[in-house]
Amino acid sequence: MTQATHPPQATTETGPTETGPTATGPTAPAAGVRHPQPVGIHAFPLGLRLIVDETDRAALLAGSVREPSADGEAGADQGLDAVAAYNAFVLDPTADPSAIRAGLPRSVAVLVDVVLYTVGLADTPPPVDEAAAPEVRAVVLAALAGAATEAG
Repeated sequence: MTQATHPPQATTETGPTETGPTATGPTAPAAGVRHPQPVGIHAFPLGLRLIVDETDRAALLAGSVREPSADGEAGADQGLDAVAAYNAFVLDPTADPSAIRAGLPRSVAVLVDVVLYTVGLADTPPPVDEAAAPEVRAVVLAALAGAATEAG
């Protein structure tokens, strides 16, 4: 007898991603950061950008970013604004990293520090955050391994 297999369910920081017309709040696909994210599978900067939905995916493939709303926190979807601000930060890390980090879910917030290390604005990579998603921890471990290799 063959056992049916099911594809892994996308999850957000707060649990499985809800779908359908009643999906709202932090687990709704448009508001949350789904996991797994494709971080680390491409070269920098693409490899550190986050994808929230198909609009982000199309923007990434086109080499652009979704802009945060002009009213920031008053925006209709803070989750999208936080990810858009982070994605813009990856391309131009001149914004306040503390503000960018604070806007992100903890499952991906350490990526701000990986960006800072990658572009030379931090001397050491960040420590592994156990609250980070597994794919994000892998990116942090890769940065730590690279730093260890460089140090000899």
